[in-house]
Amino acid sequence: MSPNIIRLRERSTFYVIRSRRKIAHRTSNVERRTSNVERFLPFAFCFVLALPCFAADRISLKIAQQVAVKSDVIRLGEIASIEGQDAEIVSRLQKITLGFAPSPGMTRILERSAIALAVQGAGIQLEMINASIPDQVTVSRASQTLEGKIISQAIEAYLVERVPWKSQTVSIKSIDAPQEVLIPLGKLSLKPHTGAGINFLGQFYVDLSIEVDGRVVKKLSVPVELSAQQSVAVARKPIERLEQLTPDNVSMELRELTPSLASAVTDINTLAGKAAARAIREGEVITQQALIEPLLVKKGDTVNVIAQSSQIQITMQGEARTSGRINERVQVLNPITKIIIIGEVIAEKTVRVHF
Repeated sequence: MSPNIIRLRERSTFYVIRSRRKIAHRTSNVERRTSNVERFLPFAFCFVLALPCFAADRISLKIAQQVAVKSDVIRLGEIASIEGQDAEIVSRLQKITLGFAPSPGMTRILERSAIALAVQGAGIQLEMINASIPDQVTVSRASQTLEGKIISQAIEAYLVERVPWKSQTVSIKSIDAPQEVLIPLGKLSLKPHTGAGINFLGQFYVDLSIEVDGRVVKKLSVPVELSAQQSVAVARKPIERLEQLTPDNVSMELRELTPSLASAVTDINTLAGKAAARAIREGEVITQQALIEPLLVKKGDTVNVIAQSSQIQITMQGEARTSGRINERVQVLNPITKIIIIGEVIAEKTVRVHF
């Protein structure tokens, strides 16, 4: 065999051996890597499985299909049972708000998706906790019933103190309060109120503020009708216009008051020196509008004129050129100087002049 052929065979054998060694080396590396992965896989698999299980052990969230709240705002902690070892996450879940609570007697529907969004908005994934939430949660408002008789009693007690007559002469005919009112739970307070200058005779309205825990939760306007009896001035006989009122033609009688008699005269002493502004029928109740001050000075009367200053006072007589009532100004002629002066009526046929 030639030397060239021998060298060619040796080279071929070298390359084959070299290739086999490289393949064996690569196979060994792959086997080692595969072995490492195989050893790591059980640990990774257990770790992945442990994540939700560990979270589930820490946080449990359960919501019933129907819940009731006491406050104005729906909080997750009030409608859900939340338990877990991580107090910080539990606290965050409890404080999550889900909107305004319904009014007493009403309901509101919360979708599961809306609750999930609210939880995620607080930085907590719903999948990472053991959650039991219905597709829809019906939320109602915990409430108490305020009976109509309680409202009526509060208004009646208020009116007894408010009306301008003695309680013995006042009779409440009706208080048209609702039979019942649903209000939130809490400490109840009723505050009736009427406007200034209200006429309590006949039908009128009392405004009622209903407070719970010091906060107004409802306002009502309640129709009320009452009657009152009082001693009033009554004409004993027909009284002519401008006729003075005296005990001979006026007496005091107990009458039921009406809105038209709200200004009836209730003190006979206030009639002293008064005259009738119009004709008054026998038996008619005399009101303030039916009174007028009498003419103390009449045109043509001889009157006493008191002229005074800060140092002196002079009294003389004069002739009234105009008529006037108490505190009104009249013209008086000085019979000596023939000058007309202006004075104030201070009494019957008496005028005062300042100079």
